[in-house]
Amino acid sequence: MAAFTKRTIGCPHTLGEQLSRARKRKQLELRTVEQETKVAFKYLQALEHGQYDQLPAAIYTRGFLTRYANFLGLSVTKLAADYQHE
Repeated sequence: MAAFTKRTIGCPHTLGEQLSRARKRKQLELRTVEQETKVAFKYLQALEHGQYDQLPAAIYTRGFLTRYANFLGLSVTKLAADYQHE
């Protein structure tokens, strides 16, 4: 009988961590993203920090998330699902 080894399964990154990591990989500042996506700095920052209470109505937030994800080249579908889950 084979012995089992115990491994820790890494937890998936939060929506904000995914956005922040992708932005930093591209060496972009939030102000640059703001200019390119036309999404206000405070909303980009709220998305990256998981401060969803700082965001406007869900319909606007989904639009901001879509623009940000497209700009970074990330899957909009996956991030939208992550946002719903969080």
